[in-house]
Amino acid sequence: MSELLKEKFFPETLHKILFFLSKSQINKEAVIINDIKKTFESEISYPIINQTLALLRSAGLIKKKDGKDRRHHIIELTEKGTHLLEILDKFNDFF
Repeated sequence: MSELLKEKFFPETLHKILFFLSKSQINKEAVIINDIKKTFESEISYPIINQTLALLRSAGLIKKKDGKDRRHHIIELTEKGTHLLEILDKFNDFF
């Protein structure tokens, strides 16, 4: 992602998590919150991941479904989240 996009328009953490969810949905893989935390544990702290997921959910970009038990929550992109990723990819190509 271009530096301008990362720094000025869209926080890198949001983009990384959206992209991770998008890639997982394309591969038909269910993503639980712990998958996200393990994937980004060396880059993003757990509290920031939780805050980012809450922000994405409140904006209607992701949805959370119950998993196999109370500890597992499956995270998926909504149509709105998928559309935003498409726009970000086009915007990124511009730079």
